[in-house]
Amino acid sequence: MGEVYLAEHAQTRARFALKLLSGGLDEDELARFEREAQAMAAVDGHPYLVRVHAFGREGARAYLVQQLIEGRDLARALQERGRLPPAEAAALVAQVARGVSHAHQRGVLHRDLKPANVLLDRRGQPKVTDFGLAHVEGATTLTRTGEVLGTPVYMAPEQARAEPCDERTDVYGLGALLFACLTGRPPLEGRGSVLATLDAVASEPPAPPSSLEPGVPPWLDELCLRALSKEPAQRYPSARALAEALERRGGAGVPAPGARLRLWAALAAVIGAGLLGAALASAPAGASAGASSPGGGRASSAAPSRPALAGPPLPRAGDPGLAELSAGELFARIEQALAWAEGRRDEELAAAARLELLRASLRRCHLDEAEERAGPLLARPAQRAEAHYLCGVAAILGQRPRAARRHLEGAAREPGFWGGLARLELEARGAGAAGGEQELRARAEELRAQAEGHAAVYVERARVLVTLRRPDPSRLRQLQRRFPDDAALIVGLVELDCRDVERPGGELLDLLERARVLCAPAHPPHYRELRIGVEAIAGRTSAALELLAREHPGASPALLRLRLGERLELCERPLVAQSVWRGLSALGKGTDAARYFEQARPPFQLRVTRALGLPLTGVRLDPRSRVFLAAWQRELPPGLGEQAGALLEAASHGSSWRFLQARLERLGRAHPGPEFELLAAELAIGRGAEGRGQVHVQRARAAGADPLRCFVLGGSAPATLQRERGARRTIGLACQALRQGRRGEALRLLADPFPADAPAWAARARWYLLVLASSRASPQQAELYETQALGALGLARGLIPFLSAWRQLLADLIRGKLERVGREFRLLVSLLRIDEGAPTRAQLASLLTLLPEPLRREWEKSSVLWAAETEAALRQARADAGRVPGAELAVAPLERALAQLRALQLLAEGGSREQVEAAWRGHGPPRGQLGELTRRRYRERFGREPGR
Repeated sequence: MGEVYLAEHAQTRARFALKLLSGGLDEDELARFEREAQAMAAVDGHPYLVRVHAFGREGARAYLVQQLIEGRDLARALQERGRLPPAEAAALVAQVARGVSHAHQRGVLHRDLKPANVLLDRRGQPKVTDFGLAHVEGATTLTRTGEVLGTPVYMAPEQARAEPCDERTDVYGLGALLFACLTGRPPLEGRGSVLATLDAVASEPPAPPSSLEPGVPPWLDELCLRALSKEPAQRYPSARALAEALERRGGAGVPAPGARLRLWAALAAVIGAGLLGAALASAPAGASAGASSPGGGRASSAAPSRPALAGPPLPRAGDPGLAELSAGELFARIEQALAWAEGRRDEELAAAARLELLRASLRRCHLDEAEERAGPLLARPAQRAEAHYLCGVAAILGQRPRAARRHLEGAAREPGFWGGLARLELEARGAGAAGGEQELRARAEELRAQAEGHAAVYVERARVLVTLRRPDPSRLRQLQRRFPDDAALIVGLVELDCRDVERPGGELLDLLERARVLCAPAHPPHYRELRIGVEAIAGRTSAALELLAREHPGASPALLRLRLGERLELCERPLVAQSVWRGLSALGKGTDAARYFEQARPPFQLRVTRALGLPLTGVRLDPRSRVFLAAWQRELPPGLGEQAGALLEAASHGSSWRFLQARLERLGRAHPGPEFELLAAELAIGRGAEGRGQVHVQRARAAGADPLRCFVLGGSAPATLQRERGARRTIGLACQALRQGRRGEALRLLADPFPADAPAWAARARWYLLVLASSRASPQQAELYETQALGALGLARGLIPFLSAWRQLLADLIRGKLERVGREFRLLVSLLRIDEGAPTRAQLASLLTLLPEPLRREWEKSSVLWAAETEAALRQARADAGRVPGAELAVAPLERALAQLRALQLLAEGGSREQVEAAWRGHGPPRGQLGELTRRRYRERFGREPGR
């Protein structure tokens, strides 16, 4: 009948599709074309129907100006890529059915639904077009009696029989459309002639889609065949009923072909400097407030005072019930109000509707549509600033930095709330006149006082950008309860709650799924990255790895585990990352583990090594260590001693507790008894695994082991201590003095010459206890004890080399010798692999706060891991207190270590004196060399001594 041109408006530069009829058509054909325009105008304002903008005639030529859809039709999409997956097919047809239902409510039947009449825009969203055969209720029919109109293979039986049509005719068309999406072909193949095809349409039942494509689920088979019933009474009663059935059974929220937005940024960018606000609180993008006046004032989401109107209600951000609407339904309702306002030429109401449409686009993460919907608002002074700002936020999330800068600068030129917010953001990003941090914070608080409604979320975002701190989760949860349809805000909460170890992973999955459903067919920002992390946090590592494998096709299982752990580190869930990386041990042996270290990215290599439990490299045994190891081995019963030799040597070579524990368990099954339990207890305590060591001590005592040895290893005092003589008595008294805090007395007892005939276990205990008591010795004497103990025991007692390196690093810091600090700190970190003690990790994190800024930045993520491990150990100790004997003794040291860590972190981050003192309350500042450095930092900061 004619041609379609790409047209551009000469003044506005807006682009349209111009449908131009050929000349020489008869009046019936021209009237049918006019009826198409009337039908499209009647259904205008729905997101799944093509909009019509104008219709007219120039002489004998008629034209129709339509919305331009830059994409392709569904028929071509099916031809190029084949059938759709069942879930995508169901979602797409549900959207088309919603649009058709909208047409039915306005008295329009389409009567020619087929893939060629469904256009797919660049996001894959469907738009029904070609209403050339539509019937408009109340209009004079153009169809002559007995005339058959439509495409035979997609035609309903009543159309083939030239019988009257109703809504159920289009239900059949929707069923045929679903059949084509599921199978790639129409429900009925042509029969060679039109008459034969029409006869088959009227009489032959279609085959179940699953008979052609076995992957179609039974429920979808049944739904499709019901829609294709020959008798209209047996079909779904309406297009809306069909849409609801598809959405209820699994189609809702599944993106249509090509609908997945390409805005996945690496999660590292999400939580990087300054971008936490960009992706987290700019994610509450729909959380805008109402139009601010050009002169400033409060930003409010309340509707302006207007006389009551009889048109369709305009849904506004925060209205109850919006969370029950799909994105398509919400847009459709707003567009209905917009179309009604435009029809009445009510410019104010039309502008309000466009603003709500823009806000809803960001709330539901349809970011690609923001600029198009904001276009008319940019010409209106009252809405220009907010429109620019929201477009800037959408561009940030859409990874379009130039567009983001352009829009933020456009908003910043305007007065009022939104202009002030844009100026604050530009300055926080370093793009404007640099204001001091205190000034920027003050301006953020002023804007917070002005904001009402969803504008409060934007102020939270600005405060994050200014201070580089996280927003208050409780504040965002309160906002999310007020605006439950804000999917972007939900995603922001999920990102925050990923870092909350108390939040169950199952709840996070539910929240993320809720956001996905609200956004469908779009996806929330960073959905895939978050989904992978949340699955792992919920303990579903296999599901997380499966999702990650889709992003990295062909990647090895080991590489996928490495990358998953890295993402969890970026989510600040280092304990979960460690558990994922530990799974690498099951994928390879020996040299494979070293290869995993090489495949890890440099910032994560040391933590991957810890998770794998690899031994320290380059460790050589001192000759004295071999003598002690041989004495230790001879001390054991013959069978146990022979098999324990390799284990003792591995301990002295720096193997981790995980490595030793696995081999100890096998050794214990082969040689149970008190001597094995004492061996296991000594190795566990030497590796800082105090809890596990005490389990073995209790077992040894119950099996009749030497009471004095059990006492030295941590058990209760033996009743016969006063009857002990020689080295045994010296060791018992020194151990008792240490537990009572009398380190000087313990040092005096242990420093005296030790009997040459002392038992091997007593000689080992002597060196270990000497190191623990050496804080009362001079630095030179303490260093000598540590050197001698390390030479004698090697790394069998992992705490000894750690304490030696710790003392050396603190001494260099106190003397200001910073050139070696970085190397010494790295040594301490590597020694953590052989020390399982949680307080040690908290002390290391505390020390990090006192190091130069470059070192603090380098080890920041490791510090998060150390603090998390200490907090997990404290939770476990509190849970075990009163249930496991001796567990309560671990609570106080852990609480003290964490209190000191929090106080030092506050000192490093600029906390107030009151905050620092409150963190120390009940524990006081650290002691010894760490305490000296802490007091020095405190004096530099506050000009006084702690506690004064």
